[in-house]
Amino acid sequence: MAIPNMEKVQFTIKPFESTLANIPRQALRDYLKSHLNKVTNHPRVKSNSIWGYMVYYARKAFGENPNFQFIEHYGTVSIVIDGLNHQVLFRLKKADKRGVSRNIQTKLSDAFYDHNQRYIFPEIDPDRIEVVYIIDNLGIKIEDVKVVGRNGKQVVWSYSIMQKAKVIKSPVTSSTQAIPDGRARVRGVANLPKDKKKQGE
Repeated sequence: MAIPNMEKVQFTIKPFESTLANIPRQALRDYLKSHLNKVTNHPRVKSNSIWGYMVYYARKAFGENPNFQFIEHYGTVSIVIDGLNHQVLFRLKKADKRGVSRNIQTKLSDAFYDHNQRYIFPEIDPDRIEVVYIIDNLGIKIEDVKVVGRNGKQVVWSYSIMQKAKVIKSPVTSSTQAIPDGRARVRGVANLPKDKKKQGE
């Protein structure tokens, strides 16, 4: 399959951009209010927790939409959008300032970015892209949310959907304390909704 076409992807995703842009912000907000943020600031725990919240909010937003499929496989979740004569498969990921997501390298992750290979499903071959969030250096604010098309390790194209996001009130107040590694710790504990499941990637 060819490298994902940005115009086709953008056309398929456009109706959902506002919701997609809000998902990482909602996830970070919930993490900052959570018990985990109070007891540990380990980067892996934080990333996995935010990812779990993102999957929760994605299911909440799109789970009843017949044009969306949530596919759980090998400890992660891929989301397929059935657009007009076009399918997009995407993953929700954390990325660096360049928009490059962070992955543990496996044959499966390599296949995701190699468009000469089919990914998971031999019967369908959708455009494979990522919706990534970029977090600030303190770890308390989403700086950007992007749709990213990659070929191997190279970002071929990307565009921001951050401007589509609605304003979300930050839980960070004057009780925020600086901690040694430059992140922030927020006082207070919030419980996960009952139907949230702990997941990680």
